[in-house]
Amino acid sequence: MPAHSRGSESVESYLTRVLAALCRQSNGEVRLKGATLDSVPGDEKISVDWDSAQQELVIRAITPYGEVYYVNGALAWKNPEAPPKPTVVTIPAPQNPPPQNFQPHDDKVRATTLDTERLVELENKMVKDRILARIRRDAEETQREMENLAPAPSSTASGRTS
Repeated sequence: MPAHSRGSESVESYLTRVLAALCRQSNGEVRLKGATLDSVPGDEKISVDWDSAQQELVIRAITPYGEVYYVNGALAWKNPEAPPKPTVVTIPAPQNPPPQNFQPHDDKVRATTLDTERLVELENKMVKDRILARIRRDAEETQREMENLAPAPSSTASGRTS
């Protein structure tokens, strides 16, 4: 991988590689106070840039008011952090007659696609639901095992004398 570009490498993989390089450059370790890490807000932004004169990667913190833009050829300025707008797909109406309960407002059917954030949200919910179901199953199983291990109440006296 060239140092000046992450290419097709995922952001997570690239930033892990950057952290490993920082550790190597600092004789094997980089120390960071817990309070410093805790003070970074969840919406903190960083930029990664390449200084070609010094042949160095430059990482900068961006203020909460900062925005990152890039120019895409002759097209307008674009903000890569802006969430993608749902794509509207227009599909020609089917040639077969539609069901009787179908009442289109025109001769085209409209559909939207889910954006990446919504897909991630739905996927995380599914994983969370599966984990919660497994926890409930395990808790019920543990409860049944505990009930089976508990000694039955004895109807005889303990044998103590008073």
